Amino acid sequence: MAVEHDIFFSISQTPDADGHLPDEATMLRNYFQQLTCADDLGFGIGWIAQAHLSTETQKSNDKPVVPHWKGEVGLCTDFPQLALESFRRTKHIEIGSAVVSILASGGPIAQAERMANVLSLHGLDENEQRCLHIGFSAGRFEFMARPYGIIPRNSIEEAAWPALRGQ
Repeated sequence: MAVEHDIFFSISQTPDADGHLPDEATMLRNYFQQLTCADDLGFGIGWIAQAHLSTETQKSNDKPVVPHWKGEVGLCTDFPQLALESFRRTKHIEIGSAVVSILASGGPIAQAERMANVLSLHGLDENEQRCLHIGFSAGRFEFMARPYGIIPRNSIEEAAWPALRGQ
C-alpha cells in the first residue's frame, strides 16, 4: 500500500563518526537496505540521485566547487542497472531518476536507447505494474561544470545555457 510520500536517495561517501569513508560496496549495501525499509514502510517512489564529475577530482582545479568535502557527494551510478536491481529487491515502491544528465551520459539518443532497454527488461514480467520515473536535465549548474572545463564554446551557447537550466 503506497503512501503519499516519496523518498530521495543520494548514495554518498560520507565519513562516519570515526572519520572512516565507506567503499562503494558498502554504500550500495546501505542503499539497498534503506530502499527495502522504504518499500516495507509504503513509500511511493524512491528517487535515486545521480552524480557525475567526482568531487575528489574537482579539488585539483583552480576553483573547486566543494573543496571542504571529504569523499564523494554522490556515487556515479548507472541508473538503468540500479533501477532494475532496485525493482528486483522490492515489492511495491516505484523507482525514479533524480536526475539523469543528458550531457554527461552520452547524449539524448544514447539515453533514449538505454531507457527503452530498461523498460523492455522491466516489462518482461507481465505481473509487474510499477512505473519507472525518469527525470532528465541539461546538466548541473554552470559553476559546477566550469572546473571540469565544460564551458560555453561561443556567445550563442553562453546566452542559451541559462535558459536550458531554467534560469
